[in-house]
Amino acid sequence: MLVFAILARVGLLLVVNYCVFTFFYYYYSPIPFTWELLTATLFYTSIFNGLHAIFSVIVPYAIFMPLSLKIPEIASGHPWISRFASKQ
Repeated sequence: MLVFAILARVGLLLVVNYCVFTFFYYYYSPIPFTWELLTATLFYTSIFNGLHAIFSVIVPYAIFMPLSLKIPEIASGHPWISRFASKQ
């Protein structure tokens, strides 16, 4: 699932970034529009998006897994608020 998340994020944002960068480079950039500049920008932006997807999954996983072992109710699949509602 991590690989799919990375590929989905990079692929979707590559298309969106292409549209945005093409528009802004062409109309608003003081730097002359070149395909080399656009390619380099999309390449480095895709690397950032891939790393962002990795960190967005690994950091919460690193926090959640030790907590779920110490507090099994976290990983029970039931909403935490249901514990309070069932006591009444």
